[in-house]
Amino acid sequence: PSVAAMVSGSIRRVGAVLDGLEAAVAEVEGLDLTLLSRQALAELVVRLQRITDRQAATQARIMGEADRASVWASGGARSMAGWLADQTNGSYGRAVEMMRLADAFDAAPRLATQVQTGAISPATAVTLHSALVSPSARADAAAVDSLLDACNGVSPRDAKAVVEQWKADHATLTP
Repeated sequence: PSVAAMVSGSIRRVGAVLDGLEAAVAEVEGLDLTLLSRQALAELVVRLQRITDRQAATQARIMGEADRASVWASGGARSMAGWLADQTNGSYGRAVEMMRLADAFDAAPRLATQVQTGAISPATAVTLHSALVSPSARADAAAVDSLLDACNGVSPRDAKAVVEQWKADHATLTP
């Protein structure tokens, strides 16, 4: 197939995927929550949060790619985060957080997998941003892996303490 045909097929697939996501959300919105048991409500809340976290990881990866493609440049925005906030009437702070997540994924691709599988929450992953994006010269790949391992299953607050200790352990020594 030609490149044009592949691009056209990809565009149609994106539309179909987004339509399916919107239909699934509409199905959940249509549930009569008063008919659900406590157990069913608990399962719904937890599973929706896990889906939301996976969606956030996916959105961050896509935002990183959109940023590299400068989708925001033609609209007068100064950044991808600003562009997204303008396009959605959303929170600039939330958009910046998503870009931090995208940057952290770029710096440590394994982190994206950890967030998508639920080992690390998106909020915890954002906490790792500064350590991953601007590591000290002493922090090699093994050190980054140890940081990612140490943050499996921890809250953002606990991850902040782990990051601070990790940065201290890997700080570049000065005279």
